[in-house]
Amino acid sequence: MSDNTDGPPRKKVRRAMEDGPELRSRPVLILVGDIQEEYHIHENILRGSSSFFDNALKKEWKEGQDRAIDLPEVNNEAFSIWIKWLYSGSIFVVRPDDCPSDGKSSKEATRWGNCYALGDYLQDADFKDACIDVMIERMLCSQNQPYHLPAMIYTCSTQDSNHRTFVVDIFINVTGRTEWAKNVSQPQQFLFDVVKAIGPKLGSGMNEQTYNQFFNLDDICKYHDHGPDKPCYKTKPAYRF
Repeated sequence: MSDNTDGPPRKKVRRAMEDGPELRSRPVLILVGDIQEEYHIHENILRGSSSFFDNALKKEWKEGQDRAIDLPEVNNEAFSIWIKWLYSGSIFVVRPDDCPSDGKSSKEATRWGNCYALGDYLQDADFKDACIDVMIERMLCSQNQPYHLPAMIYTCSTQDSNHRTFVVDIFINVTGRTEWAKNVSQPQQFLFDVVKAIGPKLGSGMNEQTYNQFFNLDDICKYHDHGPDKPCYKTKPAYRF
């Protein structure tokens, strides 16, 4: 038998028993969007990942008693991506025909924005942190950023969020200087934060960087919102039942 070293690395299949998924919780019916698309999801994974569902499924509420929740205002595509994230730990957001020639207004970027907004609506902080990492991967791949990224993040984040710091840092350090004048229609608070962040740097100057240079980060959680007292989603098992 030949030793084939050119193939993919062997997937680790031997795991600790306590790390496996717990499949004994009853499914909950979720009806999503105008078309009432049905999803049947384990209660434990819903409540462990989303504060929204944790509250909605309490026994004192009708939804908790009926074990059915109607979400007519939620984007179907984004919800489907979120469900895959819950069960796999990955965000499946890319399609082959997503990117136009400039890459700045791709369908993927719109889909990403819907996912980020959904994470905020469902109060899933891990998913929102993972969305930031997805955007970093996209920037490194495409070498550009969606024009509406500041609006996407500022609409669905708090004033002290590291996600806002992320988009401000990107604008200051990576966005081409000739592009700055085109961003006057961005959220007012974003523009204020940009000016505030630029101030201390005026004396020493600011050198424009590439995405690869800027994202050579020692702290992989620099732009996450979980804080020092909670574990990063990357340290958790993919199955969080």
